[in-house]
Amino acid sequence: RRKLTTANLSWFLVLDNYDEPSAFDLREYIPKSPLGNVLVTSRSLDTERIGSLLCIFGMTVDEAANLLFKQLDIAEDLGSRTAAIDIVSRLGYLPLAIDQAGAYMKAEGVSLTDFISHYEQSAKDIFTSVPSLWEYTESASGESGEETTDIVAKTVFTTWNLSFKSLRPDTSTGRFKATVLSLLAFFDAHEISEEYFQAY
Repeated sequence: RRKLTTANLSWFLVLDNYDEPSAFDLREYIPKSPLGNVLVTSRSLDTERIGSLLCIFGMTVDEAANLLFKQLDIAEDLGSRTAAIDIVSRLGYLPLAIDQAGAYMKAEGVSLTDFISHYEQSAKDIFTSVPSLWEYTESASGESGEETTDIVAKTVFTTWNLSFKSLRPDTSTGRFKATVLSLLAFFDAHEISEEYFQAY
């Protein structure tokens, strides 16, 4: 905070996931400088006291389905559209979960209709092994503008788990890949070269 307050150059600071404003006052940590801009992301509307509030609405059904088709790069028909809508609704229309699901289907050759069974099995494994603390309540505004409260239950974790299991971590080679990925999770993504993965 001190460095940015006294800095003689423009800066932009992102403070992510400030979802419990009652826990502490974020304003104590925000630098005071006319040269900087601060973006705070939160699921709580109580953050309005910090500054100007901009509500970002969730994806619509069509936007979510189109994102999935774009990821899969396949032709769309009535049957595939119905299956895609079923998938994105289960994923809570979350872009990251949809992107991960599409990447998994493309890499593993799983069809839209078959993906549901893969997803449900992965979700079942996670729901029985991960504490309920992983579930969180999301307060957001729906398309109608009315505030809704939904339980977003590990959709991103479930789709990520599908991709992770495709490494076959129960084999010696897969275990090595899983270990490397787990280690790289602690590094800045911009410092991880794609060359590391070309051998695989």
